[in-house]
Amino acid sequence: METSLRHTIPDYEIEAEIGCGNLTKIYRARSKADGRLVSIKIVLPEFVTDRAFVRRFTEAASRAIKLDHPNIARTFEVAERGGVVYVVREYLDASCLAEWLAQRGPVPLEQVVSIVRQLASALDYAHSRRVMHGDINDRCIYIDTEERVKLADFGLVQSVPGSDLGRGRMHGIRLVHSLGACEYLAPERVQGQGPNRSADIYALGVVAYQLLTGAPPFRGEPEDVLTAQVYEIPQPVHLVDHRISSAVNATISRVLAKRPELRYSTATEFVRAFAAAAEGVAPGRGPQISGRVKPSAEARKSLGLLAIVVFAAIVVLTMALLWNLSGVGGWVKEQMSPWLSALIPPTPAPISISESPLAAPTGAVTITPQFTATAAFAPTSVSVTSPVRIISATTTTIVPIEATATRAPRTPTVQVSPTASAPASGAPFGNLIVAAGIDANNRPVSPGTTFSAARRPLYVFFEYRNMSPQATWGHIWLREGQELSRVEENWPANWGSAGRAWVYYTPEVSYLPGTYEVQLLVNGQVVATTTFTIK
Repeated sequence: METSLRHTIPDYEIEAEIGCGNLTKIYRARSKADGRLVSIKIVLPEFVTDRAFVRRFTEAASRAIKLDHPNIARTFEVAERGGVVYVVREYLDASCLAEWLAQRGPVPLEQVVSIVRQLASALDYAHSRRVMHGDINDRCIYIDTEERVKLADFGLVQSVPGSDLGRGRMHGIRLVHSLGACEYLAPERVQGQGPNRSADIYALGVVAYQLLTGAPPFRGEPEDVLTAQVYEIPQPVHLVDHRISSAVNATISRVLAKRPELRYSTATEFVRAFAAAAEGVAPGRGPQISGRVKPSAEARKSLGLLAIVVFAAIVVLTMALLWNLSGVGGWVKEQMSPWLSALIPPTPAPISISESPLAAPTGAVTITPQFTATAAFAPTSVSVTSPVRIISATTTTIVPIEATATRAPRTPTVQVSPTASAPASGAPFGNLIVAAGIDANNRPVSPGTTFSAARRPLYVFFEYRNMSPQATWGHIWLREGQELSRVEENWPANWGSAGRAWVYYTPEVSYLPGTYEVQLLVNGQVVATTTFTIK
């Protein structure tokens, strides 16, 4: 085949075959124009006959050309000549992660953090340019002798024939065809959804798990691994290796959550939490100091004054006790009571408070009436010996994080009345519904316009029509007019032109009281909005 390639790809001198995957063979070659070494990935002949696959493959490779990042292997060219489809990319004088781990054995924690940080930087850069990887695994991650990391093959496997992830089903799971990386597939990918930001972050979490323990969370026959991805919980990393802290395990557990909205929203958010846990530092706090700390001069002075005050209080209490025991105190109280009663008002009787049940509002949401309770309150005196700092919940800073992409849309299965914010007829998005949850059939749970303050995702469901892969779309979340997050990306081709989808947003701290607005965009223009209130 090398002889025929030399005629088919005349701009490069083919030197040797250096690898073979499920879709391609890889050759080391040298550019005749400038002499640089490159890698050429040749699509296997059995896939070239599928013209839909070839189109998707070349489109994915073309999108990767625009990626220029120190931790991403550069793609220079994608073409089809003489029935040969190929991609020319940067030649990496490095080992893939699978080989690197086999050679080195256990990886120190600080080195794991370094590798994951470089991968997270590459992913967030690509995601910001609307490019998803779709098949992160230990064969497309490369590490050189200086421990510089490169991530390769962005988007290529998204073009695999049967991109709906399978020909058959087993226990409701679609089997993956020709991927060969089921150990890294997020549950929603196994169930048929296309590549997205959250699935890439899940795969990054699997890589972190593998670096920490030496193996991915689930191994075995592909069907067993796919079932485990959806239904089983990975063994905690701190139980696999007792040198790993439970704090590190907490970050791994979150990034490998079965539901996308419970994971970190960006790769950088994950690596920050992961690094802080590895260093034994809570995010946003300084390092913990062990051992005894010598108090400062000011502190010692305060402690001395406190001791004097306590001693004086003991003396006063002792004298009062002796006063009462001697009978003098009672005589003084009796003589002074008329004047004291004029100065000090009597203690009021306990107050009885009863809450009446709230009437259920009209509409689709029913609120259960509150209970009726009776409580007694008696006034008490409070002595404050030092200033008290009151922190208002409304002043808590929300860390802006990006809302992640949606599940693959489905044909509507339930009738939902349009909201007042539904756009005019003919608009691409409509029938926006805000809900507190989502059920197994992708339908809204507890829809409404008012929700309580909490740290959990809220969802916006919408119907779409007249959409095409050439369009871009996005969603913006705002609070009191202030932008919290913005996501814009190409409309996924496998979603079709009409259907239903949903987006969500999970705050880092909590939803704070106020009015929120969600805007849906097409080609940079706002085409639909909805609002809700947090109380």
